Amino acid sequence: MKKIGLIMVMLAIAAGLQAQVGLAVNPQVGLIGVRTSQEPRAGIRTNNKIGFLGGVDLRVGNRFYLQPGAFLTTSKTVYEFDDSLFVNEEEIARTSFKLKALAGFKVVDGEHFNLRLAAGPTYDFLIGLNGEDNTVFEEDEFKNGTFNLDAAIGMDIYILTLEVGYSYGFSNVYQSGGGFNSDAKYQGVYATVGIAFGLTEPN
Repeated sequence: MKKIGLIMVMLAIAAGLQAQVGLAVNPQVGLIGVRTSQEPRAGIRTNNKIGFLGGVDLRVGNRFYLQPGAFLTTSKTVYEFDDSLFVNEEEIARTSFKLKALAGFKVVDGEHFNLRLAAGPTYDFLIGLNGEDNTVFEEDEFKNGTFNLDAAIGMDIYILTLEVGYSYGFSNVYQSGGGFNSDAKYQGVYATVGIAFGLTEPN
């Protein structure tokens, strides 16, 4: 009975916080395009393909809010080699785990429609590289993680959410001393659609 009473108290506290502060859980899926600011090295050109992402954001607050999130992303790049006798091109799929720590503001704060702006730091953990018969790139030639600054604009229509964002990388893509351009940085755009649970105005 004591455990049941404690659970009921915790649920009541959580409900009270949601009512006072505002809390929404926003699972999303979408498309992402990632490029590097510079080519890997002379003689290699890159062609980027559309990738996919999925994850969840939290929104804590009301008109001003915090937006932490976690996403799994997969993007593909075709590397074309001008100076190779054996390999003409190589397609590499990059899978990463993205953590977000954005802060936002509702420009339009309506009952059934919101227009939002958000920005903040993000970090991409490299999970793996996959490619058919990959003989050119090793995973340890890439940095294990990269810091970025993201900016996004989003809309809420009832419980449906739409968001478009841009990610600017501050960390280098490749390890130094590996034969690739160590000054290259990731840049990307993404668009997501989702559903927000708990998207209500506080009492």
